[in-house]
Amino acid sequence: MARTGSKRNDHKVITIAVTGGIASGKTSVCRYFEKRGARIIDADAIGHEIIGKRPDVLAKLLEFFGKGILGGEGRLDRKALARIVFCDRTNLEKLNKLVHPILIEELRERMRRIAEEGFEGIIVADAALIFEWNLVEIFDAIVVVSCDEEVQQARMRKRDSLGADEALSRIRCQIPQAEKIAKADFHISNDGGLEELETKSARVWNKLQELLNSRRGG
Repeated sequence: MARTGSKRNDHKVITIAVTGGIASGKTSVCRYFEKRGARIIDADAIGHEIIGKRPDVLAKLLEFFGKGILGGEGRLDRKALARIVFCDRTNLEKLNKLVHPILIEELRERMRRIAEEGFEGIIVADAALIFEWNLVEIFDAIVVVSCDEEVQQARMRKRDSLGADEALSRIRCQIPQAEKIAKADFHISNDGGLEELETKSARVWNKLQELLNSRRGG
């Protein structure tokens, strides 16, 4: 865990990213960590804000992808954008190149503000695209949440009202789970129920506390 995130002089906090495939359960893990005292930053929501609420970014998106990404009242239709970029590597790279620098800057700023407010403990970014957006190095540790592909697909179909083929296509457009797990510091498998997930999350939480204590020299 020798990342740039761990080179800050502030020994009162550590920054963690919780990531994983679509519908893997990462947000449930973040909620558990929050109950244990972590401060949560929704990095995916920041990405949406950057894409949808900044006129300069929206102008670039229109330049790249055309007016088909607009919905009612000239606002960004995120589902339309997702259909364009999800399984097209060239389009995804265009989106990442535009959003990535702004996202890193905003994430760093929010983490900095939390520390400056006097918080001492674990700051967690809930972020699906840590690996896709090359954000690994700004954190002290990465937690990957995974589940069986069939479970993933069923959750997506129920949550997002997707057809079987579209759900599977979106799953397979992301970096494979096995590759993410291999790059993670901690792995939580989420093929069971909530109680089992929380038990596994508790084990990882204890390891994160040990990491925090080692940072403090305890």
